[in-house]
Amino acid sequence: KTELRHLDDILAKQEELKKVRHDMKNQLLVIKSYFEQGDNKSGMGYVNTLVDAINETKPSIYSGNVALDAIINTKKILAENKGIIFTVDVMQAANLPMDDVDVCVIFGNALDNAIEACERCECEKHFINLFLVQKHQKLVCKISNTAPIGSTSIEQSSKKDKENHGYGLVNIKESLAKYDSEPVIEQKDGVFCLGFVI
Repeated sequence: KTELRHLDDILAKQEELKKVRHDMKNQLLVIKSYFEQGDNKSGMGYVNTLVDAINETKPSIYSGNVALDAIINTKKILAENKGIIFTVDVMQAANLPMDDVDVCVIFGNALDNAIEACERCECEKHFINLFLVQKHQKLVCKISNTAPIGSTSIEQSSKKDKENHGYGLVNIKESLAKYDSEPVIEQKDGVFCLGFVI
């Protein structure tokens, strides 16, 4: 179910891009018409509007790892659509020392949890910061986000449907354990941090 949810997020993003491409022929006809009539100002205005629309569907993170890029770009868009400031500092990660399925489980769940925590937080400014660096044979990651002060145990889901939720952190731990790693978790002054080294 977790993998399907992440896939749905990615497919939704791809669907946006398909819509833009589908209409491109008609858009080009309009642009051609502006320039044929000598209305360069309106033509350029129309082009700028299209460029903005395309940029909204264009991935902004290129780490070199397709699975990681898909997850981060999708979650970044979801977070920003909810008014969450999402900053990413990813150094080259083309050869991550983990399977793509585990990349999806770890980063998908961690970022889903971060988005959920931001939504529950009543502070004015919501943020998610993702730091990831691969150096030699080590991968270091830290994800921090705003979270409600004095919230319940981080081991438990805050969602009402606890039978079908609350597996995110468990799945992250299981995936990290395959690489002899475990998450380091801290929660202080309204900021939640999850880090790990592989």
